[in-house]
Order: sequence, then structure tokens, then C-alpha cells
Amino acid sequence: MTSEQPNASNDAAELSSITTVLADMQTRVVEVADRWRAVERDDVAGDLYEVERSLRNAQRRIRRAVQGFDR
Repeated sequence: MTSEQPNASNDAAELSSITTVLADMQTRVVEVADRWRAVERDDVAGDLYEVERSLRNAQRRIRRAVQGFDR
């Protein structure tokens, strides 16, 4: 059984595209959270801000994984 090495360049490009989508989602989630916070619905806003943090963390972890391609 032979295992082919993944194409780091292709994978990096694909993951870069995914981080762009995650960044857009993060912005949109914050906009919605801010609207709910403005009407003093901190319960809803808090959940959405937690989603925003998770999206930010996902972007960081993807970038870190891509950096690992060179190791």
C-alpha cells in the first residue's frame, strides 16, 4: 500500500478560501449580535459572540495547520 503525499499548495489554497469564508461569517455574526445587544438581549448576543470567537479560533487553527505544511 503506497500513500501519496498531499499537495500542500492545493490544500493551502483551499484552506485559504475557507478562512476567507469564515472571516465573512464572523463579521456577519457580530453584526447580528450587536443588533441583539442594542435591544438589551444579552442572552442572545452572548451566544452569538461565542460563535464569533469560535469562528476566529477556527481561522487561527487553519492558519497554524497550513504553516505546518512546511515542516
